[in-house]
Amino acid sequence: MISVVFLGVSFFHIFYTFLYHDAEIRAVPGWSISEWIIGPFPHLNPLKPKDENNTYILSLLYRSLLQYDIESWKIISDLASCDTSNISYVECYLKKDIYWSDGTAITIDDILATYQVLKNTDVNPIMSSLLNEMTIEQKDDIIIFQNNSDDINTLNVFFQPILAKNVIDDLSGENIRGNFAGIDEIYSGYYTIENIAQDQSVWITRIILEKNTQYHENPILVDQLVLKIFPNTQAFIKNKDSVNIFNDTRNVLWESVPRLAAYEYILPQYVSLFLNKETLQNNALRKHILSEINRDKLIELLWEKKSVPVLNPYLTEKNIDVEAPGQTLDEIMADLGYFKKEKILTEFEKNFKSSLTLSDEVTPEKDTNWWNEISSSGSLLGEWEGSQLESIEDAQQSSVTISSPGFIEKYNFISKDDILLNGTTLEWTRAVYVNDYQLQWYTAGEKNFFYRIRESFGNIQPGRNIYTIYFELPDEESETGYSLEKIEDIIILYSRQRDILEQEKQKLLSDLQQEYQIRNQEQQKQAEENRKSIEELKSNDIEYITQKSAIDGLKENRYYNSEWDIFSLDFYYVDTEKDLEQTALFIQETIENTGIEVEMFPVSINGLVNIVKNKNSYHIVLAGIHLGYFDENIFPYFHSSQSKNGYNFSQIRKTSLDILLEEMKSGNIERERAEKTKEKILDILRDEYIISPLYTPRIHLLIDKKIKNISFPEYIPLSSLRWSIAKNLYIQEKRVIRTEEKNWDSFKHFIFQDIYGL
Repeated sequence: MISVVFLGVSFFHIFYTFLYHDAEIRAVPGWSISEWIIGPFPHLNPLKPKDENNTYILSLLYRSLLQYDIESWKIISDLASCDTSNISYVECYLKKDIYWSDGTAITIDDILATYQVLKNTDVNPIMSSLLNEMTIEQKDDIIIFQNNSDDINTLNVFFQPILAKNVIDDLSGENIRGNFAGIDEIYSGYYTIENIAQDQSVWITRIILEKNTQYHENPILVDQLVLKIFPNTQAFIKNKDSVNIFNDTRNVLWESVPRLAAYEYILPQYVSLFLNKETLQNNALRKHILSEINRDKLIELLWEKKSVPVLNPYLTEKNIDVEAPGQTLDEIMADLGYFKKEKILTEFEKNFKSSLTLSDEVTPEKDTNWWNEISSSGSLLGEWEGSQLESIEDAQQSSVTISSPGFIEKYNFISKDDILLNGTTLEWTRAVYVNDYQLQWYTAGEKNFFYRIRESFGNIQPGRNIYTIYFELPDEESETGYSLEKIEDIIILYSRQRDILEQEKQKLLSDLQQEYQIRNQEQQKQAEENRKSIEELKSNDIEYITQKSAIDGLKENRYYNSEWDIFSLDFYYVDTEKDLEQTALFIQETIENTGIEVEMFPVSINGLVNIVKNKNSYHIVLAGIHLGYFDENIFPYFHSSQSKNGYNFSQIRKTSLDILLEEMKSGNIERERAEKTKEKILDILRDEYIISPLYTPRIHLLIDKKIKNISFPEYIPLSSLRWSIAKNLYIQEKRVIRTEEKNWDSFKHFIFQDIYGL
């Protein structure tokens, strides 16, 4: 019996495996998923300008003429099929069998009414400006969009959510700009709003979305999407345990909840530093500032898992970072008339001393000739009272005029009395004198002179003999046009007895030492008197005291002009999230470490636009840039015409750059040519030293691991497109037996081939 039972169970298991081994897995439609959002309650008005949460929710409720497919990275049809090959002339054909949630058909009248209200009101200035350059008309069942501007950004018109004409007709001027009620509205998207409820106990607003049954092409498998909206992060964190989906743009949860799988993606956006050319006109200074910003260090500070480095505004591989300038910052700032405290204090003291009325005693000068004779020796420089000359050689020097005989120096000791001195003159020498004797055999202009010393001539006697050499040189101030100029003294001690010569040498050494000490004492005394005089003047000079005190109060390692005004940069940053604040603080610290003062100002996005309109009101801007569907859309941030609109943060005005930017945003430019144009634009931006692209945030879409069939790309143009993955999501699945393929032959094939491999 046991064998029979075992055989039966085994056969049942084999048969069951045979039935289901190739069964088709199918999703079970229905069910409900909750997605959590942090922020204010959405306005739900598709006419108003987009922001993150509203754009996302509206993309679930309304359709547009075109949509972006994140799988193919292409613009595809939604309500209409449009030929966008020529941006200046676009024809759209409305699809058949498209309906509003109330069952009425979506018509061309709805399309025209939506664009008309946007064009004729200020509810959406950006869309209005695009539509003002465009004419829209109906021709049979075709909608024709004509535009004088060949601008790829005009394609944004075709992503505008469409409203029903009867809804628009019921809107007053106030309602157009206000919030939509949400309930009992007419929708065309994946979902409709079924209910809105608030739970004050946990600060949650629930928007319950039901699958739109009138959207016959609707691929959504999840019947109900519950949006739970929390006013702040704290309220969200308290209730995080029951979340199913959360778009973690600010890394609130990161990977801290094990039951949520993290799908990482990035957007076509970047955080960048901009320098204002109008207020920072010195190229070297701008280059210095940009070269100091260490992107890698910043990303490490923010945590590299949260950020991806960005090398240029087109988000390509080309690096436009600049190297440090050849000048030091001190040299750059000196060219601008700014100096550090130490330099200012030195110049102040110098100018103060030069303004004193102490005549020459304040800054005494040494007797140049004596100083050359006595203290030119390195061993004597800086010596003061009490120093001793060890030998006559310590003060010895070679003669500056006598070239022969070679032993002639400043101090000479000889025992024979016949010496022929051969000397060298200076240019324009008219006569040569030794003491008061003019050399008779010297002719004006000769380069050499001769002077014989002999006891019989009476020009040398036993003992100390001093020979002072003079040249008669041109002198414009002299009445004769010439004057005598002392060149040097030569001392010769003469005796035929060696012991007497040695005694004379020691006596000379003693005299030199005594003279040396006397002069040092006089200079010390004079220096002390000068110091006391200066200090007394300082203590009694109110202006000196005041200015010295002001200089002492200046900051160390900062730059000041002649009026002692500090060199400071006004730094505005968009204060929308923590990472931007951290980035701003990092940049401030980096620049201030070089010696430049930086004053930071947090500002809103709208506030930044108003500041940029006043080109002289700032030096640096830190902001996040989002390129949307088209990476060519760097145009507003670098084109000359955009300064007045508050988008050209760097205030760059360059015709060659404008031409390239206009070419780049043209919808008809060939791809190969577009890449070359990008290269040229980036080269200009690099050489102008106005921008330092930093990073783009990594974003995590957190999804409950119970939800199946998730496939999410690493890059999407807009965060609102994330729900494109919802077309394939489901919670439960079932296996469907392929009954048409099950028979006796297939069972035998399964037994012998799949099991036994025969």
